[in-house]
Amino acid sequence: MRATLTAARQALLLVAVLVAASCTSKEVGAVADRVTTPEERAWHHGIVNLAIAGNTDSILRFVGPAMGSPAVTAAITGVVAEIARQKPDSLILIGVNVSDVEGARAVNLIWEYQIDTAWFGVNVAALHRANRVPELTGLNWRPLARSQR
Repeated sequence: MRATLTAARQALLLVAVLVAASCTSKEVGAVADRVTTPEERAWHHGIVNLAIAGNTDSILRFVGPAMGSPAVTAAITGVVAEIARQKPDSLILIGVNVSDVEGARAVNLIWEYQIDTAWFGVNVAALHRANRVPELTGLNWRPLARSQR
């Protein structure tokens, strides 16, 4: 039963990612609502808000031991510095990817971050396990050629 459920869920998630690639931000939000929990979405959005505020130390508390190296700390510090440099005019969810990984849920949410006429993608990835604090597995910031909305 577990393998069938996992295969069915993987198929659903693949469809969710493919649909999200051609959806409006409102539709992506609806997909995210179906495949993530309110707590997962709030946690990921909270990481983005911490980055906007330049609060690197609070973000680093969520980095797990497997990623707790000076190189990762430097990379996250750099990403937070870029994100915090200017406050966004808008922050819209544009991507979602969720998968089950060894008793955890790997949740990856992507926002479009607009500053004036420039757009950036802000990606927050984390492992969510029952009764544990989420573990940050990725924080990325990239310029976008155009709005994804």
